[in-house]
Amino acid sequence: MTRNDDDSQASLDFASDAGISIYSDAVMAHMNGYALARALTETMGDVQAVLMTKYAENLIKLSEAFHFDISDVETYLAYLKRTRRAPSMEVVQERPGYISLNIQACSIARIIHKSLKISGYSGHICPIAMAFMVVKAMDLGWVPGKNLFDYIRFSGKFSYVTDIGSKTEFELVKA
Repeated sequence: MTRNDDDSQASLDFASDAGISIYSDAVMAHMNGYALARALTETMGDVQAVLMTKYAENLIKLSEAFHFDISDVETYLAYLKRTRRAPSMEVVQERPGYISLNIQACSIARIIHKSLKISGYSGHICPIAMAFMVVKAMDLGWVPGKNLFDYIRFSGKFSYVTDIGSKTEFELVKA
């Protein structure tokens, strides 16, 4: 958003005012998400649980403030498909007590994954998968003020990254 000094009103036409495409903004947001996700994977134990719980609480507050519906997994995945952020993805239960979010086509992966030179298991968590984790936790009964990891947590390897997507496995603690 840009600011008009004459009347101190924020311009709603931020994309054209700043000469920035919405796609560039999405890439920047995804980069920030990867930076946070990497910090989380490098933080172990209780600290990681506290950080993810706070992330989840803040994600909910922000989604409410921007009227962005992340109330359930079906709604979240439908949004990603409809907006073409991740038009090809699925949630799979490959073994008891674990699910995977498999993103076969992500509109930003081609840029971010290539730029960061990441592939395979490299200690990264997909930002789309981080938000999915919060939404799935809510489906399992999690509410702010409770420990997120009492409901769902990352499996040991975080996200498997490809040129066009990722696969992230989660342990369902309360299924």
